[in-house]
Amino acid sequence: MVIPYGPGGATDIIFRLVSQEAEKHLGVSIVPVNMAGAGATLGSRNVKDADPDGYTLLGSHDTIALSKLAGMVDYSYDAFEPVALLTQTVNIPTTYPGHPVEDAGGMADYIRENPGEVRFSMIPTSTDHFSGRSSLRRSTST
Repeated sequence: MVIPYGPGGATDIIFRLVSQEAEKHLGVSIVPVNMAGAGATLGSRNVKDADPDGYTLLGSHDTIALSKLAGMVDYSYDAFEPVALLTQTVNIPTTYPGHPVEDAGGMADYIRENPGEVRFSMIPTSTDHFSGRSSLRRSTST
């Protein structure tokens, strides 16, 4: 099982646990291999290009689609055969205590009322930026 992230992170831990449980049911060894690099595309490309013999698995998430959208790779989910949906991630925008923003609608209003004053950070090829965009859309449509 290729895990296209460094060891010790949440994705690594989840897929190592899944590998252990799957071994019990399949009766074969599953060896997790971390193949980090290039925004998780190094490992996903390795699996995409592997022989489709059922012996190479990819333990990843939405990075595949987002890397395609960002122009980092020439493939997306359709290059793989899904086996299981294991998790769903909730994005939670936050700020420091005492900040005037208290909810997503307030975040959109604050950004609009303070152009150029808001700093936003995210992990490349993550879905963090979608929560801000959807909050802004909801706020402007009401």
